[in-house]
Amino acid sequence: MITLKQISDLQKVGGSLVCEALLFAEKKHHGQYRKYEVDGKLEDYINHPIRVANRLLAWGITDPVILAAALLHDVLEDTDATLYDLYDLFGPSVAIIVLQLTEQRPPGANRKARKAIYGAQIALGCEGTQLSKLGDIDDNIAEFGRRMFHDPKFAKLYLGEIEDELAAMEPNLHRRAISPFTEVKGLVRQCREMHL
Repeated sequence: MITLKQISDLQKVGGSLVCEALLFAEKKHHGQYRKYEVDGKLEDYINHPIRVANRLLAWGITDPVILAAALLHDVLEDTDATLYDLYDLFGPSVAIIVLQLTEQRPPGANRKARKAIYGAQIALGCEGTQLSKLGDIDDNIAEFGRRMFHDPKFAKLYLGEIEDELAAMEPNLHRRAISPFTEVKGLVRQCREMHL
């Protein structure tokens, strides 16, 4: 559950850029829900990007561009938002990070090929891309127990994909991503040990 304090903290640190990104993400994700139920109901999708951005704040990341990109990280992939929209409304730095966080879907590419391309894309991404992706993984891992309960086969596949993304990212980590990377890698290892 997202609290007003979490939203307020983001707005205080990130200023108008983060406020605008939050409003845009909320509008674009309106009517979308997370895949698995929490307490018997589906969760509003917007809670996920808010948690991702708050995770970055907890790691000491206060750059408004990175926080805005974290809030927008799924809009190109999951909504009708365009790269031009992001460029026009939030500038090239935010747009580039969100583009780097967006899984490309080349025609004819199977899931394994798409994930390999995406892993390389994240690994070669800028610091904001890597930090946002680590926050995204961190939040998705928090859902891992529900994934295992609802769809254990997919949960195992997904965990393997995350491990591959982390392995691709590790040799190219930006300095500020090292500590979050270590934390997230430990969480992934704990999930592997507990569930598989």
